[in-house]
Amino acid sequence: MKSGFTLLEALVALLVLVIVTTVVLETQITTLNLEQTARAMRTARMEIERIGAEVRLGNAPTNILATVPLGCEVTFSPLPVDDSENAAEFYQWDIVSQDRSSLKWTLITPVFY
Repeated sequence: MKSGFTLLEALVALLVLVIVTTVVLETQITTLNLEQTARAMRTARMEIERIGAEVRLGNAPTNILATVPLGCEVTFSPLPVDDSENAAEFYQWDIVSQDRSSLKWTLITPVFY
């Protein structure tokens, strides 16, 4: 009887190796995607907190937009005002991740004078 592996045994071993490698690479890709999403969400959260602080301090929206960090696109627009005497003015801020354009946040702030 000859020693060694048959062709079938070698092919089965190769198939198992390919399956294990595929699972490991798929896990790595998923981890990288989740990390990018987490980074985009963290950047947007910090930007939301910064905008809220700037608005409370009474800074103009154009000054706030001048310091937008990399990785975010921020736009603002005034919301329609009710004609009643007690109506307040509000801004709508849209924050979009440049890395993940599907991630979008909306923040509504009052206008402080």
